[in-house]
Amino acid sequence: MTEQPGAEAYLSYISEGDAMELADQCIAKQLDLGETSWDTSTHIYETVRFYDPLGAVNAYLFRVKTEQAKDGYRFSFGASSPSQK
Repeated sequence: MTEQPGAEAYLSYISEGDAMELADQCIAKQLDLGETSWDTSTHIYETVRFYDPLGAVNAYLFRVKTEQAKDGYRFSFGASSPSQK
């Protein structure tokens, strides 16, 4: 899907890098709690982007692996807010 002209002028979403950082923090928190099958080898191996009706990326799905096993996912939403630009 291509982004519609002017989509950026109306909406503000979290960046993919920021969303990935939040997902990594969630993985680390789960490791700290010790209530997971994840370990220090757990990492994001794939990112799936979701789009709003105007074509702007508004959410990310991060799929994770532990060693070589696909082992879950973390959903990081890109919270939107109307812009007054």
